[in-house]
Amino acid sequence: MRDILSNAIKFGIFNRVISIYKEDCGVKLTVNLTLMYKTIDNLGTEEHTDFKRKLEMGEDIGCFALTELAHGSNVRGI
Repeated sequence: MRDILSNAIKFGIFNRVISIYKEDCGVKLTVNLTLMYKTIDNLGTEEHTDFKRKLEMGEDIGCFALTELAHGSNVRGI
């Protein structure tokens, strides 16, 4: 999985194949692995290694949340 995550072309191909099987899986895979995993990989420390391993193995699922002070839930207005 690390090989796929570190190569944008391989990730795109892998994601396309997954999306053929079930379209929502491609979106979930992208959110889980690019937004969550790559954030931990780029900003995390050794303490976060277990989080990355669990994401790689599919034991944990990530999510994306957008918050901005003074905007409430008006994401379009940010």
